[in-house]
Amino acid sequence: MAAAFLFVTSVSVTTYAAKGDQGTDNSVYQGANGKFYNSDKFTIDQVGGYYNGSFVPHWTYASQVRNQLNYGKHVHTYIYAQFSGRWQADQMLNYYLPRVQTPKGSIVALDVESGNPDYDSVVYALNRIKAAGYTPVLYGYKNFLINHLGYNGLYSI
Repeated sequence: MAAAFLFVTSVSVTTYAAKGDQGTDNSVYQGANGKFYNSDKFTIDQVGGYYNGSFVPHWTYASQVRNQLNYGKHVHTYIYAQFSGRWQADQMLNYYLPRVQTPKGSIVALDVESGNPDYDSVVYALNRIKAAGYTPVLYGYKNFLINHLGYNGLYSI
């Protein structure tokens, strides 16, 4: 499966994840402490999901972040994000940004794999993440993102 990542930032921040670094994706399915390998440089933990107005917070997020920080991992956050329009972007981020427990400068990714996202609201949400002091990343499947956001909207694939 091809995945696309979009970094929307022109300001230099320390993200602690370099090209080629190995890391683990943790969600509620990996339990209270999450999973990782000793060779992992980082983990990215799901704070929850937003489904066009419905919130599904993950009860495992705080304990996963705490556990992985205790093991010396660089920890990042992601939100499963199914939204359209700035109003839904605001609703989602007003709820989740205050719940982010990873350090400022860490990645806060939007996992956009479903729904009907639009270019304007996605870029707006990524800029809000940046303004909150985190490194915004868009994650999703290449074809899905191109079909919904357009090729010109993807800065790097």
